[in-house]
Amino acid sequence: MIPKTIKPILPNLDLTANKIQTPVKGMFTDMKSIGSVDLSNRTLSPKEFTEKYIQSPIYKKRMELSGYEDLEKNRQTRLKAVQESNTIIQEKTPSIAKQISNELNGIPYSNSGSNAVTPKYVIVDKSEAKKYNVPVSSIETHEYSHKETGIDKDLLNNNDIMQLQDRLRPTIRDEHDIDPTENKADMNALRYELYKSGVDVFNGKIEQKHLDMIRNSKSSGGKRLLKNYEDKDALWLLNNVAQNKQNNNEILNV
Repeated sequence: MIPKTIKPILPNLDLTANKIQTPVKGMFTDMKSIGSVDLSNRTLSPKEFTEKYIQSPIYKKRMELSGYEDLEKNRQTRLKAVQESNTIIQEKTPSIAKQISNELNGIPYSNSGSNAVTPKYVIVDKSEAKKYNVPVSSIETHEYSHKETGIDKDLLNNNDIMQLQDRLRPTIRDEHDIDPTENKADMNALRYELYKSGVDVFNGKIEQKHLDMIRNSKSSGGKRLLKNYEDKDALWLLNNVAQNKQNNNEILNV
């Protein structure tokens, strides 16, 4: 039986190349380690990157100040969802014959682009990378963020949802672009591109020069986040937490 078509999760916008930029002179490149995250080795896959980020002390601190209940249980649920998932990369939407073959043989696939809705799988459609001129790794990181926070926002609390929605540019009206899980996923995609370029996203503050690097580069993902938010709000989201009111001035790297 052929599954029903589902809405694509990642129609990325106006990116112009599909390779990762090497570090540029003057970029923040503090290579020290935090916890189990080795910042001297920039070879983490999107899945590994997401796992390490969830396990980092700064991630836990972010959740604490965001007011999450059952914090450790929530964090472990997120981590488990990522750890138990595997990546399937398909060249393009399978033909009807291939879909039937995959169904008969129990092989996961997507007939609607990249997505994370299949239990324990992240499906990356390489044709989207070409169509939207975005690195395959950016798509994969985006989709693993959906595994992290839950497809239906079930692992995001109201504070995070409010900040992700309220800080959007007033002109953003597209249903996909106002979805807080989509913008959270775009944050992770941008963060991964900075990580690959030598920026200490686990330990250091993301600055305006890093957003400028993403915006001006022909080889980085993450530009959709900068389309949806003013720079000051993108920086706030990337460097702060969706806090309770008493913590509004505390600066963190999320």
